[in-house]
Amino acid sequence: MRCRVSGDSSFLVYFNGPATLADAARALSGSLHVVADGDGLLVRWAGRAEPELLIGLSDEPHVVVEATELAEQHQLPALSRCERRFEVSIDDLDAALDEMNTVAEVQMTLQDLTNGYLFNTWNGNVEPPYEPAAD
Repeated sequence: MRCRVSGDSSFLVYFNGPATLADAARALSGSLHVVADGDGLLVRWAGRAEPELLIGLSDEPHVVVEATELAEQHQLPALSRCERRFEVSIDDLDAALDEMNTVAEVQMTLQDLTNGYLFNTWNGNVEPPYEPAAD
């Protein structure tokens, strides 16, 4: 599937495994308004028009290349094995970050769904999957 985000107003969730856009829609629809839009999903907080995020899914060859580059930059070797990613575009980053609930909810939900690595293009941060503390 081809989906490529551009610019500095996006985030990516790199992962391996069978997660699909339908899985993402189900996971997100518990707290957000989700609408299928072609090969992607439009997501926003219920009852609000903005911010609206566009979610796509890619397993194109460039995903592995970019995951490997990020893995090297951030010393996260397991990231280099990721072959897929959710790509989330944000039309108005400033408005989305001011409101932040929608962005945070989508980030956490997709990361929980995939046990993936979150990469924010606007600041270059990579968040590894959440690992519960050992008892």
